[in-house]
Amino acid sequence: MLFSQKKNFLHIILNDKPFTGTLEELFNPQKFEKFYLITYVSSPSFFFQKVIPFKKVIAILGEEEVAGEFYALNPFIEEIFLKVLGGDKELLEKVLKKHIEIRYLKPGEKIHSKIYLLFSTNEVRVAIGSANFSQTAFSNKNQYEELLVYDSSYKPDLCELYLKRFEEIYKNSLEFFTSKSKRKLEELLKTEKTAKIDKFYIEPKFDGASLNLIYNNGKLEKAIT
Repeated sequence: MLFSQKKNFLHIILNDKPFTGTLEELFNPQKFEKFYLITYVSSPSFFFQKVIPFKKVIAILGEEEVAGEFYALNPFIEEIFLKVLGGDKELLEKVLKKHIEIRYLKPGEKIHSKIYLLFSTNEVRVAIGSANFSQTAFSNKNQYEELLVYDSSYKPDLCELYLKRFEEIYKNSLEFFTSKSKRKLEELLKTEKTAKIDKFYIEPKFDGASLNLIYNNGKLEKAIT
């Protein structure tokens, strides 16, 4: 479970009723094939772990500076990030084929919205609220968050409004990966080899929080906040 039922720091309303199930039920990749999200902050480890089961993912990060914390503001971080991503062939293929698409807002523009859209063959689910797409927000521990969730079968007009809202923000966003990064990913996939790394750690910082990711031979060994 992503959160405990003992105390609802994460307060979820589904179709105007309190939701007491799990986040796995709410964001179910067996039911929903596509997952589009807008979040001010996230972390690479949490993001990729949660989105990989979906067939199509589009994620828009809140601003250029936040996106830069993944890799762009520091060439060394870019190298590490690519090596970590290169340790998973499925992730590599999904990123290169744009089955997982990461974007950020144009320079000078910011967004603090948190919007989640899930698509099945006959329904759309929309979630809005205060919760970023992060372990901190979704862990239901010591941080009060709100999430209002509606299905198109229950509130079609509201869902349509947020579909248009997502499209509007998407048009004003840029691709996360540079051409240089994509070439490196293609090389990793072509050779089907993962760079051999004894052990290293990275420390991305998001919205004042710090997360240490310790990798051993390209595999996540420990995450420390």
